[in-house]
Amino acid sequence: MSFTARSVRPEADMRLFGTGCHGTYKALVANSHASCGVNQMKRTLSLFAIVLALTGCDAGQFGSNPPPPASGRAEWLIGRIKALTDAGVLYEPDKVARTLSLTFQASGPETRQPFSNCTNPYDSSSDTINYTPQERSWYGTTPEGISHMPRPGFAINPPAIMGDPKFTYTVSTHKSCTGWAEPKEYTEAKIDFSYVSGYACITPQILNKVSPEAKYVYATDGAAPYYYTGKFDDKSKTTAEFGFFAGTQCMISIAITQSDKSGKRFLRAKTLFLQCKRKADHDYCATHGSFGWGDGNKSEAMDDFAIKSCGTVNSYFQKEPLSGKEPESLPLRGYPKTPCDQ
Repeated sequence: MSFTARSVRPEADMRLFGTGCHGTYKALVANSHASCGVNQMKRTLSLFAIVLALTGCDAGQFGSNPPPPASGRAEWLIGRIKALTDAGVLYEPDKVARTLSLTFQASGPETRQPFSNCTNPYDSSSDTINYTPQERSWYGTTPEGISHMPRPGFAINPPAIMGDPKFTYTVSTHKSCTGWAEPKEYTEAKIDFSYVSGYACITPQILNKVSPEAKYVYATDGAAPYYYTGKFDDKSKTTAEFGFFAGTQCMISIAITQSDKSGKRFLRAKTLFLQCKRKADHDYCATHGSFGWGDGNKSEAMDDFAIKSCGTVNSYFQKEPLSGKEPESLPLRGYPKTPCDQ
């Protein structure tokens, strides 16, 4: 059993990810108690102490981040979310655990096979690992929140009552069948804080105070999200979404996502691919004539023509160097009437 998170693929079904050196040491002690005699346990723990020292851990470093304060929980949580998003470390559960003052137990991976057995070029498989907080998590109902806050209805969304605060954290490795529209293999991670209003009443004013860079984005049907972009490099992009709703005073949800598909390297490759595909689509329509969106056979034929002419997105991704350059955006073309108008 391993206790240091350096890979998103656990070697066993259940692993512990502690809050810094202290969490690692507690897990090592428990493991030695379970598997060793007294003398062997002493020798094992001595070795563990050497290992912890070599990795920069000592008795004064246990628990790198304290739990939430007795008051000011709203500001504390937004600060922790901002720190995670800026660091871009959702693929590393031990660092997430330390930042959030939690201890995780891993389970999985849960494997999803391609629905079409890869006859659909857009299909993919995935392995997902779930990280669950151990013992009693600090993320629950507190006096600073509004338990079971009512949320009014708006447009298609009926009225609802918010539930108890819930935390979920997953890391997924995806494998595309063809690499036609995405990398052949990529990683994504997501952390969800559901029903935040029960934990603390976080208003837009509090969010803007702690994270003024978070920007409101117009949405429909009552949703009122704010977005914050953290680490954004060639490898991946990490963003935080803070969810409000019309007619409620407190934040409802927080979601942090990190994805290789949003990294600068992939976005540059995708732009080059789409530039080639647009030319290939134009050439196809010039020789085959225009057709409607409902003609699936011709749409597939046009995509096949583009693959033969350009290759796949993954082929561009593999050739794209790690340069750190900002990706270019293709000009938008509104709502084309036919595939040939794109």
